[in-house]
Amino acid sequence: MFSYEDFIDGLLKQDFEKAKREIDKLPVDKRKETILQAGYDTESIIVYTFACYLTEGDRSYHEAAEELMLHVFTYIEGAYSAALYHLRRLYDNDTDNLDYLDMLLFFWSVPEKLIDDDEALRAAEKIIEREADNKIALNAIAKIKEKGENHDDRKRIPHTGI
Repeated sequence: MFSYEDFIDGLLKQDFEKAKREIDKLPVDKRKETILQAGYDTESIIVYTFACYLTEGDRSYHEAAEELMLHVFTYIEGAYSAALYHLRRLYDNDTDNLDYLDMLLFFWSVPEKLIDDDEALRAAEKIIEREADNKIALNAIAKIKEKGENHDDRKRIPHTGI
């Protein structure tokens, strides 16, 4: 039987094997939720480190790591960049997932503009191929085309996967 207390104890003591033994007792659909809850409850970046540890054996944990950085640890410098890293790993494994492309457009829309217009345009166009009325993608395309060739010098994280 799963023990949340033992799970948290394993996390905080950096005994990831213990924490993994506990989390493995849960149904798969409850694991991400439990990891996110641990992040909120402990407010410790060690939970993110644990999620990264889990990705070594199971790439599906990139989703938990991404959401930790997007929702729990947003106040940490670089959290969105870390979340983008995990989103790209998810996308690399499932290029048909429109939710991942939508999230790429989110990273284009934040003030930090973590992806450039070219990558955002490619993502939006892929979305439109499958969902012609997707308002997020249509809006992104319109904004990018409106800007034209007007590029700025904000920091971007290059990626060629799309």
